[in-house]
Amino acid sequence: DEEREQLKTEVKDSKDNTTGGIAIFSDITERKKMLVALHKRTDELTRSNADLEQFAYTASHDLKAPLASIASLSEWIEEDAPGELPDPVKKHLALIRSRVARMERLVDDLLRYARAGRTAETRGPVDTGALLRDVVFLLAVPERFTVTIRPGMPVIETARAPLEQVFTNLIGNAI
Repeated sequence: DEEREQLKTEVKDSKDNTTGGIAIFSDITERKKMLVALHKRTDELTRSNADLEQFAYTASHDLKAPLASIASLSEWIEEDAPGELPDPVKKHLALIRSRVARMERLVDDLLRYARAGRTAETRGPVDTGALLRDVVFLLAVPERFTVTIRPGMPVIETARAPLEQVFTNLIGNAI
């Protein structure tokens, strides 16, 4: 059975008697099929997004626990070491903790990405100079490379995480 859309207009005389009419019929079968397909796809995408968010939440939880353990272990090594640790060892332990903090932020960013479009991204003032210094520190740029950050870098109103990712990718790719 074909579905039809119907438009009728009656023609009336001065005494309001129907003297004729015009009717136009359109086959809307394909339009109905497309609407059903569209609703089905929307439902699939909604389920898929919910699954992605659940996966990201579970992954973030499962990744944060070992990261916290690594940070704690580095602190315990410093606390339990007899006497004063050599400066290079202290620097390495501090580097471990900063890398753990970076990984925790990346895990949080993964979770935010999974929620993208459903939650508002937090925007605020970002000091691009300080952000670049953080990125360079966390990338542990090899000594044969030099990264120069000019003084007076702007403070801009934006979401920090995506900008940090851009800088990390640009500098990392350059290295």
